[in-house]
Amino acid sequence: MSSIQPRTARGLEIKLCRMLLGNEASMHPDYHLFVATDAADMPLGVGSLRSGAESLDELWGVHVAACPISDQAADDLSTPRALIAYARSLAMSQGARVLQTLRWFEQDSADHAYWATLGFTPHQYRYTHEISARRGYERLSPLVEQIHDHDWAPVTARIIPLADADVQAVCDLHIQHLGGSARRLMPMLDGSAPHAYDRRVSMVLLCGEQTKGFTLGWFPEPSVCEIAANVLDPTVRLGWADLLLKHAAVKAVLERGGQLFRFCTAEQHRDSRRTLERVGGGVSRTEVRMQTVCQLTEAQGAASDLVR
Repeated sequence: MSSIQPRTARGLEIKLCRMLLGNEASMHPDYHLFVATDAADMPLGVGSLRSGAESLDELWGVHVAACPISDQAADDLSTPRALIAYARSLAMSQGARVLQTLRWFEQDSADHAYWATLGFTPHQYRYTHEISARRGYERLSPLVEQIHDHDWAPVTARIIPLADADVQAVCDLHIQHLGGSARRLMPMLDGSAPHAYDRRVSMVLLCGEQTKGFTLGWFPEPSVCEIAANVLDPTVRLGWADLLLKHAAVKAVLERGGQLFRFCTAEQHRDSRRTLERVGGGVSRTEVRMQTVCQLTEAQGAASDLVR
């Protein structure tokens, strides 16, 4: 029997989880914090498991970390493997079929390799683009003029700041296309959350009175605007809508004094990537989110045992 014993974190161990796991050590009811201890009940590592609440269903999120104060060798994976096995068992007992990393990792990084040794493989990719806000505005402006000159956009189409938009309609569109919950999204949209979306830089597309798209951004640094979410209704995915949204957002960034425009796209965001390529926004970083099944096959279990 292994001397490493995973269990639910309690008392001061919860503080240890917060120290080592950061934002993933949430006290929200959807999260379960756990710890792996040695025979003397001293912590060796910690973990966080997010249940498949809301739209996640059978997919649960996980993150683990070894304690730097333990005397384990850096290449000893027995503790993280025990933590993942515990997470698998607990998630599977609640109906989960897949574990997914709570964090994104840079492709081919040490973190990517570390989670690969724990049995996880890349499942989702996202691409980070960075462009000068001034350069982006100068390149987008002629394209926007063409849209207006050729009447490519409906006469009822207009772009307004999030501050002037119907935030409930934006929330509904977000949930429809990106998931999430109104309870979590509304504070981000109405400005009441600690790190809410910037309501003057974030832009919303209206066709008549209908909300058809949005670009939501915030400032992680004073001169950097990062776009956190971008949605277009399928009826307006013809190029012009994304160009108008990006142009309005970049203009607002410049007016605020921002210098850099940072944007992440997933594999399905072809319109956004095409727009960014037009303005010189190449891929500066590729990140992966990794998954593993909860129920290992006999072959997978044997392979896991071999690399312990």
